[in-house]
Amino acid sequence: MKMPWLRQCWQQIMQSAQQQRLAHGIALPWQPELGSDKLITQLSHWALCQQREHSMQACGHCKSCTLLASGHHPDFIRFGEQASDSIGVDDVRHLQQKLQQSSHQGGRKVAVLANAHMLTVAASNALLKTLEEPPGDVLIIIAPARWQSLLPTIRSRLQYYPIYAPDIEGLAQWLSQYAHTPVAAQESLRPWCAKPLLALSHFSTAQDNQAAGAEHLSQAHLHTLLSHASVDKSLATPEQGLFLISHMESLLRDIGWLAQGGALAGCRLPELCDTLAIRQWPPSHFKRRELMNAQRACQQARRMLQGPKGLNVQLALQELLIQMRTAVQPA
Repeated sequence: MKMPWLRQCWQQIMQSAQQQRLAHGIALPWQPELGSDKLITQLSHWALCQQREHSMQACGHCKSCTLLASGHHPDFIRFGEQASDSIGVDDVRHLQQKLQQSSHQGGRKVAVLANAHMLTVAASNALLKTLEEPPGDVLIIIAPARWQSLLPTIRSRLQYYPIYAPDIEGLAQWLSQYAHTPVAAQESLRPWCAKPLLALSHFSTAQDNQAAGAEHLSQAHLHTLLSHASVDKSLATPEQGLFLISHMESLLRDIGWLAQGGALAGCRLPELCDTLAIRQWPPSHFKRRELMNAQRACQQARRMLQGPKGLNVQLALQELLIQMRTAVQPA
């Protein structure tokens, strides 16, 4: 399955490599719903391939490619994906120990740090030492949800390659191709642009009119759900529940964006953020613990809805709405 919105980022990385300007430390966004994890995997394969020479793709057949495909490459380190709260200094020290070891395959070592926005200050300082003095031929890929969430000292040591989400028209064309159903390029697609893979899952499984109508869940409706912290009859199927979860995750990202001084125009749910007056929140209103709890509630609700059939959808979403309401209420 092709993801054309990743092409520009990949070409920029390959251009740097061909010009011998690719740094040992680079940063890519950690946005799996945008496909960034797949781009990181592709880059890891390319970096470890023993027979790629000047190619922009891994050969897929050498011993290194075979080991990586099996999940047992000794020179590939990947961690942070399961982090739920923070990534501490012990995790970074474990990474440093791995990188200090000699290469088992006699080539480059690759380390991927997912969810890098969860690094503690102590962990960031430890990572900085590794970036300043890399141990041999290594490629360290740092992947935060937001580039600005990394400490300035870390950012200064990395080459950052952003990934640009598809626009509404591009997303509609892609969904029409892979969801095997016509999808119109209309404004209701906008919340999906930053998460095309989740959009594909939604449109592929929305077989009846009720499920297909979930795309029209308005930002005003979202505000009503948050205000009452209760689930109504409009959320009756897992597909509709997953759409609500994706909107709640977008709201959490928007809160983080506005807390860092970002403009409302850069939000995924600008109408809802404006209704909640997030830009006028005092610093004390940005409750980190409650926001993290809400993020975990999103993850838990998604796992429940993607699990065995027969689940009470409204019950699964109730705790999520309670956590979200707590996160956006005044302190």
